[in-house]
Amino acid sequence: IRAGAEPLGISEYGLAGYFGPHMDCVTGEDDTSGRFATFVLYLSDVRLGGATVFPFLDLAVYPEAGAGVLWYN
Repeated sequence: IRAGAEPLGISEYGLAGYFGPHMDCVTGEDDTSGRFATFVLYLSDVRLGGATVFPFLDLAVYPEAGAGVLWYN
């Protein structure tokens, strides 16, 4: 694990849960602070909704158990 890395985060949004728009990004000029990459692993299928949305790419990734998505911030 990279020195200064943030701990593993686990989220469960429940029925009708919502996580508002936000940016995960590098904040320091030398690229040593902030989140440089994000990996989301879906642990369950979702009947309706649940997408991770990238509005500037016009892309939505819908959860499927065992699937994941990685992006560099």
